[in-house]
Amino acid sequence: MKTSVVICTYNGSLYIEEQLCSILEQTVRVDEIIICDDRSTDNTVLLIKSFQNTNPHITLTVNNEQLGSTRNFLKGIKRTSGNIIFLSDQDDYWEPNKVERMLDVFRQNPTIEVIATNGYFYDGKESSDDKVSVWNIPDLLNKEKVDFTYFEVITSLTNFATGASMAFRNNIKNLLMYNGEHEELLHDEYIALLACQRNTFLFLEEKLFHYRIHPDQQVGSEFFKLNHKRINYIAKAFLRKNTFEEYKGALKVISSKHNNTRKIINLTSIDKQTHELLQKSLNTSEEKFQEIYMEMKKRFPVKTMVLNFIDFFTRKRKLL
Repeated sequence: MKTSVVICTYNGSLYIEEQLCSILEQTVRVDEIIICDDRSTDNTVLLIKSFQNTNPHITLTVNNEQLGSTRNFLKGIKRTSGNIIFLSDQDDYWEPNKVERMLDVFRQNPTIEVIATNGYFYDGKESSDDKVSVWNIPDLLNKEKVDFTYFEVITSLTNFATGASMAFRNNIKNLLMYNGEHEELLHDEYIALLACQRNTFLFLEEKLFHYRIHPDQQVGSEFFKLNHKRINYIAKAFLRKNTFEEYKGALKVISSKHNNTRKIINLTSIDKQTHELLQKSLNTSEEKFQEIYMEMKKRFPVKTMVLNFIDFFTRKRKLL
């Protein structure tokens, strides 16, 4: 299988060398590396060109105008020619066997179109695997033997399919109608939702890359700010082992996700495919919200009545 890697860069001179080295030193060589630079003002472009001298399978395009992360990635994806397309942030680095392992999974699962993986937290000095993140959610639900779908979790709670961990078959490229113009809907969530809707998404618990956290990130700076309390709220929404506070927290998380999606879908410029996908997302999150709310009301009728009164004024836990 021919492999492509898409990297989007912007002022990444502090990090791009480490990432490129980790990709070039994979146990299975990638066939092409497509880099789209979003008009960096540091020496990112010069560093990439220095790699091109000895690695002709690296191509570099500097945008005529700044596109932002999502539009830039969608642009890069369209330029690929591989059977399997990997996405890469400029500031992470990969485990040496990442490509080999993910290709094996694709071969073993011919119906799977999109794979995302777990990863290590990387602060620039050392990596850690004990940081709480949204990557914990699928594993937590699986360990508790909870019946759930990836689509339900992403649409109702949060996206755990990080673009930096993602690879997909090239047929997905032809299904991407979204142009990335709305910052609230990122390319990785869009691709994950598309695959989940088609029942062709797989999440690997294996940690195959190191996700760098630093102050200059365009996307992802909030990723690891989830604490144990919020993760529990999210999980308890499915586990059905709730205190009243956990019900409240779960409803707040779901309503926040739902309302953000509602804002996007109300934009008239969204294409038909994206509109239909987001409408299904809204329907799913609303069903989950109502399911949890009715159970909370049944178990805590008086507290729920008081909460409704408060929420009427605060607009918390309200679906738009």
